[in-house]
Amino acid sequence: MILSLLSPHEIASHFDAGSMRRAHAYAEDGSTSRPDILSLDEHHVVANAYVSGSARTAYVVRLEAESDGVELDLQTLCNCPVRFQCKHGAALALVLGRTFHRRERAAETPTWEHRLSELLEQLADLAPPERDLPGVALGFTY
Repeated sequence: MILSLLSPHEIASHFDAGSMRRAHAYAEDGSTSRPDILSLDEHHVVANAYVSGSARTAYVVRLEAESDGVELDLQTLCNCPVRFQCKHGAALALVLGRTFHRRERAAETPTWEHRLSELLEQLADLAPPERDLPGVALGFTY
């Protein structure tokens, strides 16, 4: 799926280092709204988001990514003065990629019932073997 290609390393190959540094901050500090995915299929995604920058109003950012199975073509458009491939677009790409990878990791995480079952099995392995031992007489002194 196209969203699996939006790794930080891949995203960084489409933006300059300064934009990426600032984009990481925007993606981390809540400056980037939740992406609105307008179109999504196996090889193509279009998404919009608002990114708060240094201006009073948030910038509107559009991301379009397409893959032929080998290479990723990632383009962003923003209403900031830079317009194309800006830090706001990089922030949207980072948030979109993290959202996908977070969901992917959550799907791999076992349910609590499965994890509890594994732990109980481990505890059973640690328990001493059950044997029919003769009773022990207890003596009391006082």
